[in-house]
Amino acid sequence: MKRDYSVQGLVSFTAEGKSSLLDRFLQGWDIELRGLESAGGDNPDLAVTIGRFTPDHKDCTILDDDYCIRDSYLHCREDRHSYATWQLQICGLEQGGTRVDVSPNALGKTLIPELVVNPLIWYKLNVKGYPVVHGSAVSRDGKGYVFAGRGASGKSIIALGLVERGFQLVSDHFVILSDDEVLSLAVPFHIMDFNLVPLLRENMKMKHRALFLSRQLSRRLMGRRIATKILSGDILPQALLADRARLRSVFLLLPRGELRVERIDREEMVKHLVANQKLEFVPFIKYMMEYAYLRPESDVATYWSRYEDNLKRALKCTEDFYKVEVPLRQDERTLGAIAELLVRS
Repeated sequence: MKRDYSVQGLVSFTAEGKSSLLDRFLQGWDIELRGLESAGGDNPDLAVTIGRFTPDHKDCTILDDDYCIRDSYLHCREDRHSYATWQLQICGLEQGGTRVDVSPNALGKTLIPELVVNPLIWYKLNVKGYPVVHGSAVSRDGKGYVFAGRGASGKSIIALGLVERGFQLVSDHFVILSDDEVLSLAVPFHIMDFNLVPLLRENMKMKHRALFLSRQLSRRLMGRRIATKILSGDILPQALLADRARLRSVFLLLPRGELRVERIDREEMVKHLVANQKLEFVPFIKYMMEYAYLRPESDVATYWSRYEDNLKRALKCTEDFYKVEVPLRQDERTLGAIAELLVRS
């Protein structure tokens, strides 16, 4: 089934793929995208098709035996993540209307939205001047506060803890920055045992609880964590959510020992955010580097310098940047200290 999506009216795309029994068990291959569903429109920025395809290797250069590349085109013969495998081709990589064909195995299909579609959305947003940051965000009185960091650094726990203290949730997992605002990027919560805070537990529906318990059982049987993905609008009251806010402060979270807060400058924050986002582009960043090897002057090759410029412009509206060392397990003392810092900033 083909569906239409839009990211804040800035980037539009379509995605098409058949569902299977495994998809249903894993919440559907497109659960990562459902918060972005829209009425659709003409000339989407990106079109993704999941299924078998015939690659077009005409006039291509072959790199590392796996990549076939020509102007605005890339084909990867095989890629993998654990037991998931896929091949893909991207047509119109440097043009407005990009087409992506992906042929995955059953497990690969569930990862395509995160590993392929999301990076292409971020790529399109950045080309239009809107950098995406791996982080959560909350707001109060129209002021927005961003918490950036790696996985399991406490972004969701801190953001939801602040919502319990009277803030609104703007976004979890990823945020979009504009010239003076932080915008939501409606991807689902990735809920595991360590970040199932009381606010989420109390608002979980029966189907969410059953799904979460099945994930916990899978972890015990297979030794692998599988997140339960729930859209924010399906688990939190609308009054606790905000679509955007005027950017006030940015916090970089580093799990260490005791709570420690240090003010840093914009340049240092930008360096951290660039490195953080590069890690989120794995494995897609491989495709970008292979393409850039043959096209060193292309938009793909200059992507990260443009991303850095966009960040600097988006962060010009504030001087409040903090590096926050947080305990491996956040408690009321941590949340209280951060809430107090937000009130003062």
